[in-house]
Amino acid sequence: ITLPVVALAYLWGARGGSRAPSVREVGANGLLIAPILLALMVPAPSLGALAVKNKRTKHAPAPIDAPIDGEVRLYEIAWAADSAKYAKNTELAAGTPVDFIGFVSRKLSAEQLELSRFFVSCCAADAAAYSVKVTLPPGAAGFPVDTWVRVTGTLTGRPGYSLSVSASDVSKV
Repeated sequence: ITLPVVALAYLWGARGGSRAPSVREVGANGLLIAPILLALMVPAPSLGALAVKNKRTKHAPAPIDAPIDGEVRLYEIAWAADSAKYAKNTELAAGTPVDFIGFVSRKLSAEQLELSRFFVSCCAADAAAYSVKVTLPPGAAGFPVDTWVRVTGTLTGRPGYSLSVSASDVSKV
């Protein structure tokens, strides 16, 4: 904030003198302001579908002995999809009821979406994207990418191989 103010004050003071500022002085002041203007033009980063594409975690290590306390979270389903041992220790298997929130990171087909969440242990720089395939209930409308939804349903498939969610209800949140 200070650099543009100093540059403008300098140009204002030079304007009031006996001479106009030179091209060199205007250029030097422009160089003071340019980095700030460029920084303001950079879009704010977000942890959305594009970040999932860039930070996708495949076969991330699951804490084998971590119990599930309360509701099953999206990243726990992703861990169980990658690790049969984790699924066995946490008793996540086909038929387990689930209720979780995630955002649409990809449309896989008209009936199937990929939902994702980020697991952040320290800061946004170490965020790991976890994704789960969700089959929509019959007649359900699809959702655009980056839409947050709540999914209620059951796990289907085989842990460690093809675990996914068969949704009985999907609603926008």
